[in-house]
Amino acid sequence: HPCSIKKDFEKEKHLVEDWFNKREFAAVGEMGTDLYWDKTYWTQYGIGSKNLEKFNVYPLKEYKLSNGEKSMLITGSGIYGYFTSNGELYKVYQPMAGKRKHMNVKNHIQGLDQLNPMGNALGMIIITKSLKDIVCLSIMGYESISPQSENVLLPTKLMESLSTQYGHKYVLFDNDPAGKRYGNILSKNYDNTNLFVVQIPEGQDIDDLIMKSENKSAAVKTAKYT
Repeated sequence: HPCSIKKDFEKEKHLVEDWFNKREFAAVGEMGTDLYWDKTYWTQYGIGSKNLEKFNVYPLKEYKLSNGEKSMLITGSGIYGYFTSNGELYKVYQPMAGKRKHMNVKNHIQGLDQLNPMGNALGMIIITKSLKDIVCLSIMGYESISPQSENVLLPTKLMESLSTQYGHKYVLFDNDPAGKRYGNILSKNYDNTNLFVVQIPEGQDIDDLIMKSENKSAAVKTAKYT
């Protein structure tokens, strides 16, 4: 990578030449993290590097898929790792990868590590559908968690525990048929915890509302008080 050229680049060149003499290569190119892409992608949602660090989101140079017999190395720009507070990778996120943009590594309740019931002046928690939504809500001053996807139920013991820590509990999924359906299912499944469904009136979800606004600060206020 151009950014990796140091004073010993001549030594590195000889190392590459030695490899060329050992076997054939299909192609030679650069690889690394596209920091410009990282910045422009997240800032469209009003998300900065400190927000990502709070929720342990970091760019990845590559990751490997393996089923025991075969493996595939995935590289490129726009690959992010979601990590637990213990540093364990639980999800790989590739926003530009279409339908396969999420790769679950292990089961984990997103946002749970960052909850602070004692410091929550609103006494409110929101169950949403993605870590990106959680980060956006955090910037607005709301605490939230998310299962791995909308159609996954949260553990009953966790919901009962949250009921003792937060006076107000809401479900905020996508403002589409699937989001409305699973939001109602979640609410009915935990009807004894007074879990209410709310929706964003404009756009599909909270980050859409922020992204489509030219004034990010104004969008945050609109979403917060709608």
